[in-house]
Amino acid sequence: MFKYECPHCHQRTVTPFQKMITGGMGSKGTKCKNCGRRVVNGKITTAIKSIVYLIAFAYTALILITEMNQGVQHQNYGFIIGMWIIAIVGTKFIDGFIPDLERCIRNDVGNK
Repeated sequence: MFKYECPHCHQRTVTPFQKMITGGMGSKGTKCKNCGRRVVNGKITTAIKSIVYLIAFAYTALILITEMNQGVQHQNYGFIIGMWIIAIVGTKFIDGFIPDLERCIRNDVGNK
């Protein structure tokens, strides 16, 4: 099975599923099975998530502002909810398959 390299011990111990649920730079991250230190998703995945969420937010605002003038149509609410679900799930898959693990920078999680 394909695994990602831990930035601490440089062993391939983090699976794509673990990387999907690891979280961003400010999260607690996932423990490496070899050295026990925590790793998080890197800056590339954080930037991609920010861009995707910004596009989803802008499109949501555009739909709601244009609908205020014409009256609300309920099919657009379903579209907005679906778009956000796709954005959230899609970025989790992006997290799982872009190989940029970094060391956890939080001091409160006990990095040992």
